[in-house]
Amino acid sequence: TPYDAEDLPLRRTVLEGESQRDVEMTLVLADGQQRSLLANTAPIANEQKITGAVAILQDITERERTHEMLQRYAQRLQLLREVDQGILAARSAEEIAEKALPRARQVLPCRRASVAVFDFEAGKAKLLGVDAQAETVIGQGQELPLEGTWPIEQLARGETYAGGDACTLANESHLARQLCEEGIHSFACVPLLAEGKLLGALNLGLETKTLLTAEQLEVAGQLADALAIGIQQARLHEEVKRRAQDLEISVARRTAALQASEARFRTIFEDSATGIALLDFEGRIIASNPALQRMLGYSARELLAKTFDELTHPEDAPTGHALYEELLAGKRRYYYIEKRYIRRDGSVLWVRPTVSLVRRTRGGPQYAIKTVEDITEQKKAQEALVQAEKLTIAGQLGASMAHEINNPLQAVIGCLGLAEESLSEGGDAGLYLRIAREELRRAARIVAQLRDLHRRSSPEEQEPIDLNEFLEQVLVLVRKQMETLGVQVTRERVDGLPRVMAVPDRIRQVFLNIVLNAADAMPEGGHLAIEVGHILDP
Repeated sequence: TPYDAEDLPLRRTVLEGESQRDVEMTLVLADGQQRSLLANTAPIANEQKITGAVAILQDITERERTHEMLQRYAQRLQLLREVDQGILAARSAEEIAEKALPRARQVLPCRRASVAVFDFEAGKAKLLGVDAQAETVIGQGQELPLEGTWPIEQLARGETYAGGDACTLANESHLARQLCEEGIHSFACVPLLAEGKLLGALNLGLETKTLLTAEQLEVAGQLADALAIGIQQARLHEEVKRRAQDLEISVARRTAALQASEARFRTIFEDSATGIALLDFEGRIIASNPALQRMLGYSARELLAKTFDELTHPEDAPTGHALYEELLAGKRRYYYIEKRYIRRDGSVLWVRPTVSLVRRTRGGPQYAIKTVEDITEQKKAQEALVQAEKLTIAGQLGASMAHEINNPLQAVIGCLGLAEESLSEGGDAGLYLRIAREELRRAARIVAQLRDLHRRSSPEEQEPIDLNEFLEQVLVLVRKQMETLGVQVTRERVDGLPRVMAVPDRIRQVFLNIVLNAADAMPEGGHLAIEVGHILDP
């Protein structure tokens, strides 16, 4: 044994006469192996004289080994607990490495420990943290090439790389030469894997050529797993933080844009010269701008909950209902019509309302916007222009009309002369008088047509008319002018056409404009073919 003879439990019992209990001692065998023993001794006395001693020796080698193993396991658990606490408290991957690497050197026989993360796209690795026994030139933040520095394929399979003599490789690798200069003779690389993806490696530099034991490699693997989870969480945290910042910026920009948009809309709404109203799905006014209030003579409060049907001229009330229903149903994006509103003072206002929908983010309708343009003066100007055009055309047709009237008057004169001769001879003049009367009526009709041409009309004078009849009247008016211009007019009559609702003098004006414009397009004369028919889709 490695003890002095006086210190052996059995000898002390003989010399001192006292029992020795649970004395631990180490026994070195001939082959150099050591065994742990537990000794208990008691003296042997005869008539108060110690004649010897007895000893019971128990081999506790396995118990001690188990105890040491438990101590190392407890130390390992403490290490992992401290690493986990450090990871939880860390705010970045660099801080995780800074907190974990010193613990690694406490339980593993390494001179240097570092954590590297891999960027496969760039082909580089970055050292997140380095904990070394001495000053190092390969420190935190340094970037190293992936190729030729780490066994990527082996690490990607989840296998730990252990071995290699840095000094032997010094001539082949600048990194190996630097490690050798720092006293590193062998090293191990433990993969950092998260969800099956290789993130980097835990690198352990040893100052001896002795490789790590299986137990030490297991500790390194557990430490690497904790580091991988922490680094992945840190990355996710950074990503969430970055996305949250981007989201905040996006929300701030959208909020600013929305506020600017609302400000622009409010400016347009309040300052626009065009009347604007917001409507609910029932067509009730929920907001109106000052221009519309001035236009109709009502205050904002008086217009609330009113519908435009209540403000519409009775003769125009039916128009727009079907269009609004189609708008709400999504069958059209907008519509506009011309109609009349009755102001608060009872006066009539011609307007051109345009209606569109404002939809919610998910596509559902929110409310309708109705812009109202006052076209009263425009209508008056249009009516004056039509009247002037009628007078101009009447002047253009003057010579032709004079000829048209002269023909029946000449016939009347001739018939009256014949009637006079017949009466002087005692004959019957009735036939001549009837012809003369028909010719006078024809002349009267021509004069009436010319008078109707420049008579003012209003939209409420609509009545069912026969288009063939009106076209015939127009052709009578322009017949002489067409002959003068050398334009031959042919017309294909289609019978059985339904009557249409129109203002008579206005539809007559339309036909007249079409015919005269066609004649103006043929200054050298030509052929004008006219057909009135029925089509399904105008």
